Amino acid sequence: MDYEINDISDRRLKVGYWLITHIKRFKQAITIFLALVCFVTVSVSIYGCVIHFKEQKDLNRAISGIGTINLDFEAYHDSIKPNTLVVSESTVIYTGEGKYDILTKIANPNNRWQVDKLVYQFESSFFTSPSSTVYLLPNQEKYLVSYANTSHSRIGVPEFKILDLEMTLIKPYQNLPEINFNISDIEFTAEGEEDRSKVTFNVLNNTLYNFWEVDFLVIIYSGDTISGVNQIKLGEFLGNSTRVGEVSWFERLPRITKVDVYPYVDLLDQSITYTIPGEAGDLY
Repeated sequence: MDYEINDISDRRLKVGYWLITHIKRFKQAITIFLALVCFVTVSVSIYGCVIHFKEQKDLNRAISGIGTINLDFEAYHDSIKPNTLVVSESTVIYTGEGKYDILTKIANPNNRWQVDKLVYQFESSFFTSPSSTVYLLPNQEKYLVSYANTSHSRIGVPEFKILDLEMTLIKPYQNLPEINFNISDIEFTAEGEEDRSKVTFNVLNNTLYNFWEVDFLVIIYSGDTISGVNQIKLGEFLGNSTRVGEVSWFERLPRITKVDVYPYVDLLDQSITYTIPGEAGDLY
């Protein structure tokens, strides 16, 4: 079928004329676009090769240096090993009838090392006390006491001897009960002709924990000299409650000028706390 010019509309004629007059520009645009695509592709490839060879060079250098690394295991071991426990000079207190109380202060200077077991005794040239076992938390200080030791000769300053020691490197945070005892109204009194003396004090368990038992160590001083030591155990100590403690001595004492009271709770005993049915803590 033949078409005549009159069969083509003016609009089609105008479109055809525009395409014919701009065909060179279309070709140039396509050429420029393809050139840009090629340039970007080649640039990315070159950049990837440079990065690859650089990283490969660093990797080869690191691999070759593995055999030359000197690991100082001894220095590392020294950096984490526990510091030695700090033990003060022992004090001997004569309590009459050939009996002596002996005490010393011990400190664990480590932040993360816990003393799980410390078996100790006091020894002199002619005397050995019974052995005892304690534990020490990190950075804890504690007085260790051996009561009513019998000796026919006067005991000098004995040596603190460690029979067994077990320590554990612990995690930075332990899930232990909170300890917060507020001790107040400490009073020393002597009765009669001072053959019986006593110390009384009030203590507030300023926590929500109920403790089955809490030990309180009482040390009395005459000036800077320790003149007596005693302790009392308070059982079933409820949280946010106040109790009265009292310890006695039945020997003549010098003039007492100072009294210290130290609470001790066996926090490593998981059964040391308890709850009462209906308490808030019993709901969790």
